[in-house]
Amino acid sequence: MALHSSFFFWPVLSVLGTFALARRFGSEPFIAALVTIFTPVFLVWAASVMCDVMMLALWLWALEFWLAGLGRQQSWRLLVSAGLISAATLTKYFGISLVPLLAAYTLHEIDCLRCNL
Repeated sequence: MALHSSFFFWPVLSVLGTFALARRFGSEPFIAALVTIFTPVFLVWAASVMCDVMMLALWLWALEFWLAGLGRQQSWRLLVSAGLISAATLTKYFGISLVPLLAAYTLHEIDCLRCNL
């Protein structure tokens, strides 16, 4: 019971990360959070003590911090994101997929900024 209770933290962070990203991209954040909660696979994962939901929470918050760091030009947010990416990678190997994803996104944003100048 104690182990399952301690892992309840990660599904909550996953839902909050989904809410934050949905709010950033202009969709309905409450609906996105509800869809996340009631997705059958998420319900099964959230009740287990496996690292899948932990990696998802770290992945979502790394993405949120990276986007906020780029948008506000705050390097400390990018450093927090790098730490979260590292933690996600240590949790499950798929966490490393954020590196090429965010690199491509950042290059695209830089290119868009050059076009606007």
